[in-house]
Amino acid sequence: MDIYSLLVEYFIDDPEDIDGYMNDAFSLVAGEAIQKGLEFNGYFKTKYEDALQNIPSFDEDYFANESRVKLYVLLSALQDKEIMQHLSYIYTVSQQLPPSEEEIIKMSEELLDNGVEF
Repeated sequence: MDIYSLLVEYFIDDPEDIDGYMNDAFSLVAGEAIQKGLEFNGYFKTKYEDALQNIPSFDEDYFANESRVKLYVLLSALQDKEIMQHLSYIYTVSQQLPPSEEEIIKMSEELLDNGVEF
């Protein structure tokens, strides 16, 4: 199943839970960005590789921190056209207006200002 079909399925599962859908969708797109090797301060790729090598000692907060995942996807979208398309589709599926590049920058800055870091 492709990423677009999965996003639609996530939304259809509970269309009233927009926050849950957005969290699941951002996590899915983060996985795509990780596979592409997109990295910020060594955080995602390095931590992901560590997880594969030593699962019991891996910090579960890595995947549980929704704000960090969101920041990662937003920054990845600014670097990669395919991730940008995925991000736009997240919003389109949930009947929201996809953010512009300027809005993505603003959203990223807000997360950083709120203390989200890698």
